[in-house]
Amino acid sequence: MTLMDALPAALEARSAFEDAFSGELPKTLGLDDQDLVAIAKMAKKALGDGDTALAFRAYALLVLLDTQNVSYQLGLAESALAANTPSAALQAASAVVASTPDNPQGYYWSARACLELGLMAEAKEDLEDAASFAKQARMGTLFAECQALLDNLQ
Repeated sequence: MTLMDALPAALEARSAFEDAFSGELPKTLGLDDQDLVAIAKMAKKALGDGDTALAFRAYALLVLLDTQNVSYQLGLAESALAANTPSAALQAASAVVASTPDNPQGYYWSARACLELGLMAEAKEDLEDAASFAKQARMGTLFAECQALLDNLQ
């Protein structure tokens, strides 16, 4: 193998790396929206079936492929908590809060991660925000869950 033989491979790797940051990685890998939806369904099923490691890996892949998709970030937060990785859950939930600051689910999963990490003041603040936004969005089940967790903190 000559230097010239290695050159195209190096350029391809660099291109895939650049595509990861430009949002073009799924296209580079030959994936379309239906493929991502299928992976998301598989991840949700794995989480429901208790295969938290598979769900966590699948949601992590989805987030790499589409960093702007809030549902993938929420799935990553939930599956990371289920897989006993609260720091990853906190990062994913923080991404949701940063991109959609009125989404109560981001605050909820952030609070749950903070509880696991022993960050009680932060958890309380996030639960209060989650409850407020859930009430505004008329998400009764989420509001009730937040209130129950807040009651347990006091």
